[in-house]
Amino acid sequence: MVSEASIEFSEGIAQWLVEACGEAELFGFLNAHPLLLDQVFRGGFKIAPQSLSRPPLRKRIALALAHGATLPQTFLAETAGPWREACEALCALDGEWLKRQWRDLLRGTGDPAYVVAMAMDSRPELARRGRGLLRRRGILAALTPPVPARLPPALARLRGEGEARAAPDLPGVPGGEGKVDTLERQIVSLRQALERQRERTRELEAALKQASTDGSDRERDLRRDLRLARQAIEDLRGTMDRQVAERVTDFKRRALALPDASFQPPATASGDVESLLQRVEALIEQQGRVDEAFGTREEIRRQIRRLAEAARRLAVCMDESIRVLPEVRALHASVCREIDRLQGFVPGEVDAVDLPELAAQLVALAKMAALDAAGRQQLDRLEAFLGQELIAEVLGDTGLQRVRQAVALRRRLIAELTPPTAARDTPAPAPPQTREVWGVREVLQTGEFGRIRVFVDGYNVTKGTAALRDLEAAGGLAAARERLCHLCARRTGAFQSLEVVFDGQGPLSSREARDGVTVVFSNGLEESQNADEYLLRRLAASRSEGDSLWLVTDDRGLRADAELHCAAFVGAEDWYRYLVS
Repeated sequence: MVSEASIEFSEGIAQWLVEACGEAELFGFLNAHPLLLDQVFRGGFKIAPQSLSRPPLRKRIALALAHGATLPQTFLAETAGPWREACEALCALDGEWLKRQWRDLLRGTGDPAYVVAMAMDSRPELARRGRGLLRRRGILAALTPPVPARLPPALARLRGEGEARAAPDLPGVPGGEGKVDTLERQIVSLRQALERQRERTRELEAALKQASTDGSDRERDLRRDLRLARQAIEDLRGTMDRQVAERVTDFKRRALALPDASFQPPATASGDVESLLQRVEALIEQQGRVDEAFGTREEIRRQIRRLAEAARRLAVCMDESIRVLPEVRALHASVCREIDRLQGFVPGEVDAVDLPELAAQLVALAKMAALDAAGRQQLDRLEAFLGQELIAEVLGDTGLQRVRQAVALRRRLIAELTPPTAARDTPAPAPPQTREVWGVREVLQTGEFGRIRVFVDGYNVTKGTAALRDLEAAGGLAAARERLCHLCARRTGAFQSLEVVFDGQGPLSSREARDGVTVVFSNGLEESQNADEYLLRRLAASRSEGDSLWLVTDDRGLRADAELHCAAFVGAEDWYRYLVS
């Protein structure tokens, strides 16, 4: 049974625990904890029990256990390893005896399973010692090599040594008295364990009794709430009946022109000014109550102005964005429809939307076209639609120009990223088999990729790495960017070329070489203003040169677009760990 206090692992102990588990057991534990699975594999990777035999994967699981908050305790509770037998052995031993002999037990066996068993023991003092040993970094070195001579004689049978393997001794026979003492101590230990179990049973019975009492109290409270709810329903029903009767009476009065019993005519003459003013104030107050229920024209105009401002901001967002989310288009259409509905209550009002809804929707549709032949056909249909005279009148010169500009930009991007149609007779080169690289140094040592050209999504790495995020928070964006470029410059000798691409405008120039690393700021280039588009163009142009192309990014959308050109992908944390190693 795991202790109630939290358990922490050193990296050495975490590595030993993972190595001691089988592949099927690790596979079941990871599938039971999706958050841990996503942390280890960063999504997009389907594992199998056979893949868990790779040392880099086990090392990543061990690091997650060593730095997790509740993972160590959950791992020990849900997996079965050699520490289970050690737990059974410790449960059979007396607690006072273990307080004196635990050092000789650990040094004699040299088995870390007994350290884990001590941390999982239900006896607080023994569990506290075990948790302290699990946090020590050098505990594995302290247990190696085992010293069988230090093992207590009473536990020699755990190692297959001593008198425990001999035939049982009897009293009066040489050595029989020691065997009797050992058996007596074991009996005492078992009795103590039985007493602890009985105490646990009594605690559970008390808890069950308390739960039953709480359940009775809860039932009483629910019955009281039900009684009050029924009373409230009866009161509401009476109120509704009274309101219905009053409205029926009011309808009869207005339909049959009957006098209102609640309205008292003024006692003075018809020409009395004060009496007329009182009637005016009464009717204005009554009309105000009607306006609160049905609204006023000014309230509708205010709502139209607020919705118009929201529609304008959405239109600007769709016009300025490189890629437009479908949700943005749908929301813009909903806002425009609500404006049209409200304008029906105030006829004659001028439409408050600057850019027509149709123009904004067409711009978004052009930017969402796929980067392939299907996207090119979609743009062709869109241009044919723009050629109609009625559509041009609805859009106006400004709207038509914006839509045509968006179509031209998207068509140029598709032309740069797809092969020309004239080369259909020549078979297109097969896309490389893309794989995920976790251990960069290990893969480089194999030499399986040959010459490698690396492209780094700069700001994605600085924001996807914990160390660089902390540096950015302390020293600003430029500090994190310079740190990444400096670390990349140390590794230029391992690759054919290394290029780091950032969004925005650079401090000196758009493209410059720093200690063997090419640093690019995409906003200063004429052909692109976006790092993702620049990277896609560079990858498409570099594929024909025959080198293996690696892309360092955690952006799944960019990975999907670049999969045709890349031989491998590297995550931000894996790349940073390689740079600082």
